[in-house]
Amino acid sequence: MIVTIMSDASHCPKTRSSGYGVWCKSDRGSFQCGGNFKGWVKHSQEAEAKGLSIAVWAAFYNGVAEIGDHLIIQTDNLGNVNAFDKPNTLPNNHRAIEPLQWVKNIISENKCTYDIRHVKAHNPSLGKRNYINHVCDKLARKAMEDQRGY
Repeated sequence: MIVTIMSDASHCPKTRSSGYGVWCKSDRGSFQCGGNFKGWVKHSQEAEAKGLSIAVWAAFYNGVAEIGDHLIIQTDNLGNVNAFDKPNTLPNNHRAIEPLQWVKNIISENKCTYDIRHVKAHNPSLGKRNYINHVCDKLARKAMEDQRGY
């Protein structure tokens, strides 16, 4: 079965507060959620990678994805799209490497195939993918602002 997974993150470099937004859909159902990360996040690419790992995990946890599915994973962070299959594009100590590896482990453990795609951010009028990214962005921004306190 095809499962569409989209995530976005919002990060405040001043306070290191961050939040994520997730949207997942398959013929088994759909859901969306958002939240913030425990502790502080150093930079936006780390937040985006952590949001992606939560999104893929949540798709399985909520029964939208199952063993053997094909996952279409979408994010507006081009750096993580590029680093997903080529982690050597990031410095060895980059904080996005570990969450991206978690995603790959979840995919492998569940014997899934995947495509990872970039979606243009902040333009919901471009189509359904962009609108859903906007929904994720709003969830992420609210969670980040709640954590930040303003």
